[in-house]
Amino acid sequence: MAAGDGVVPKSWNTTYTVQVGEIVAHLVMRAGVITVGPGAAENPDLIIVAGPQIRDVLAGELDAQTAVSTGVVRLEGDPALFERFADTLRVPYSPHVPAGA
Repeated sequence: MAAGDGVVPKSWNTTYTVQVGEIVAHLVMRAGVITVGPGAAENPDLIIVAGPQIRDVLAGELDAQTAVSTGVVRLEGDPALFERFADTLRVPYSPHVPAGA
């Protein structure tokens, strides 16, 4: 499922806060829909703190377990929710942007 689909199983009710550098956003997977907004979520189920390599996770080039074990991401909460995040949100690299750009 690609992030652009904005659809998840209706049974999911999960809230994330994602911090990459100074940027903080929240993401909610609830009632079959994905929504994203600026700032931290109130009482998130999982907090994800990452550097620029989170992009590799979103592109499907780096799996969730490796991202955690190598320190690409730090998690506060249930790590299984990060696997859900990584498996659900896919943003492939553009063929028009060179790798590492």
